[in-house]
Amino acid sequence: MNKYEYWNKCCELLEQANEKEAKLEAYVQKWLSGEGVLSSETMEQTIITVNDQISQIRSEAEKFKLEFDRLSKEEKLQQEQLESSKTTGMRLRYQLGVDTDKMVITGGVLSSNASESHLIGRDKTAEELEIDKQVALTTLRERVAKKEVSLSEASQLKNDIENYYGKNNEMSSSRHM
Repeated sequence: MNKYEYWNKCCELLEQANEKEAKLEAYVQKWLSGEGVLSSETMEQTIITVNDQISQIRSEAEKFKLEFDRLSKEEKLQQEQLESSKTTGMRLRYQLGVDTDKMVITGGVLSSNASESHLIGRDKTAEELEIDKQVALTTLRERVAKKEVSLSEASQLKNDIENYYGKNNEMSSSRHM
């Protein structure tokens, strides 16, 4: 189930609980006004039973809500990681001038008419990503040696390179399994 199906199920169950609660309230009001034929003990047992059912329905709805919340948080975390990865890639491209693309274009057609253009590509292999990482580290070393980058900036860039290519290698290898 996707997160919205969990949310819909939660709403359905809460609606059922509210309807059952309203029916019970109407039934009790009728009984109190003398329209009911049940004894006090039977009415009390009915109220207890229906309240237990309502509690069970609300408890089940809460489980669906918690799963919806968990999936929403997971989705948000994935989105944040993706944004962070994009930001890191752009920073590496800007500050070091290295290629951080995850794909290799292998063919296609480019035309002045956009509807006639298409590209064919593939994901980079783990080996290609490792080569890109080594190129980025080499470029960083050269820029530090030329004093174009301070040591604190170099430290941050090195961490960015390790994180960016570490995650890409994990994602690339998991896609190919």
